[in-house]
Amino acid sequence: MAAIPSLRLSARDRSQDASFTLKKAEKRDWKSSGNSVSCKRILIVGHGSIGKRHLRIARQTLPNADIRVFRHQACTETPAQANACFNTREAMQAFSPEIAVIANPAPFHVAIARELIELNCHLLIEKPIAANSAEIDVLLRLAQANQRIIQ
Repeated sequence: MAAIPSLRLSARDRSQDASFTLKKAEKRDWKSSGNSVSCKRILIVGHGSIGKRHLRIARQTLPNADIRVFRHQACTETPAQANACFNTREAMQAFSPEIAVIANPAPFHVAIARELIELNCHLLIEKPIAANSAEIDVLLRLAQANQRIIQ
């Protein structure tokens, strides 16, 4: 059975309330069947070397998913293994991804993560997640309030 993604908290950040809320979200939103996870819309934020790796892995893992790339630069062509590429927040919001991988430059992680959580998207964020612990606390609270998973 596939592992269900979970929020990894430091010992300082762990609380029973957060754990309970996230476990409910996992059961409701991540439908596991055998060795596969059901997901229809995946967003890869950033298309550098790490973003390309995540795109390749997402396509191999979920071959039927609609996988799109969000970049800060104009998209002159759709990357191999992606269904589409865009560079506007309006297009990202219209796509409404279920899962996003944030692999853009680190200074932009928090802003895009906040937007995606508000779109009810689960996140995998490349490290460093944020520039300081205060920003991480804000993301954790927002994720908990929206019952979203950050990993």
